[in-house]
Amino acid sequence: MKLRLGLGAVLLCLPLLSYADGCSLSSGGYHAGNSFAGSTACVKANMTSLSVNGPVTIQQSTITSAVINGPTDLNRSTVFQLTANGPLKLTEANINELVLQGSLDAKKSTINKIKISGEITLTDSTVTSVTFKRKSLASSPSKIYLKGKSQVNGDIVFENGQGLVYAEKTAKVTGKIIGGKLEAMG
Repeated sequence: MKLRLGLGAVLLCLPLLSYADGCSLSSGGYHAGNSFAGSTACVKANMTSLSVNGPVTIQQSTITSAVINGPTDLNRSTVFQLTANGPLKLTEANINELVLQGSLDAKKSTINKIKISGEITLTDSTVTSVTFKRKSLASSPSKIYLKGKSQVNGDIVFENGQGLVYAEKTAKVTGKIIGGKLEAMG
């Protein structure tokens, strides 16, 4: 009895391609140096730079500078400078400087400076400063949700003047809210 598989089935059976830098690329992707195109996973990587076009998961890694175009999941990792386009999910992560075009969902994470065009949800996380980039005049307000023991130790700036900060009773903002207002959350 012969088993015949179509090309699609063969591709699904191929393993992840692993590289010495601690990153793996799913089949059908592309890799050159520290640049990846396609679904990428970096585990226990220590890199000076990383560039990804496609979804990426980064775990237990240290990266000096990263540019990511696609959904990003960052767990127990440190990135000194991150520029991302797409939704960003952080769990127990540390970021010095974040520039994000997309939403941010951070749990038990620390971020120094954020510049964002999107919505932020912080749960038990600490941020030094947040700047929401200007949106078009007809757009809805920019929003940040502070849950649990989250705190913003500096200013929250809404460049478009239409910002809302929703904070639970246990959350803190020690700086100023510029161009927005504070609202209590449940």
